[in-house]
Amino acid sequence: MGAMQISEPKQNLYSFAEGLLIGISAVWAADGMLTDNHKISLYDASDPFEIILLHEYSFKAKGAYAHHTFYLNAERNIIGILSYVEELGSPDTPSWGHTILVSSYRIFGYDSSTGFYEREVLSSWEEIKKTYWTGKRAVRILAIGDYLYIVDGKDLGVFSLVTLEEVARITQLAE
Repeated sequence: MGAMQISEPKQNLYSFAEGLLIGISAVWAADGMLTDNHKISLYDASDPFEIILLHEYSFKAKGAYAHHTFYLNAERNIIGILSYVEELGSPDTPSWGHTILVSSYRIFGYDSSTGFYEREVLSSWEEIKKTYWTGKRAVRILAIGDYLYIVDGKDLGVFSLVTLEEVARITQLAE
């Protein structure tokens, strides 16, 4: 029986296309501490006795391993991941002078010859970029037909899976 060598501990694995697995994980330092980097890995699983790592892509982010925020669609070449980066709070917010986590939804693609690449950051959704993460707001991702729905606390953003542009927004959903 073969063995699979994964590049990071605690890697979430998902079926991506026929014979392919995607792994999404945080990157751990040699001392066992969690870093601010994450990694996407693609494995050839066509032979279950010899699973081969094909490509890896690292990016700086926090919290990009929350499984309920992933969206994978091989036909559309979309790998969607919610992630957070640290920023200093701005003067017009209650977080002035404090480090905050700012969220964004990042769309990656895959090319068999060059590997992973970042396609888009859904920056047209300003509210998701301004979310001051309190641990009380759950983000969920759902795709129906040609649309990607991102629910973040009280906001719902609707994006075209064809153009990756925002097509609708509902704010202040009922609690």
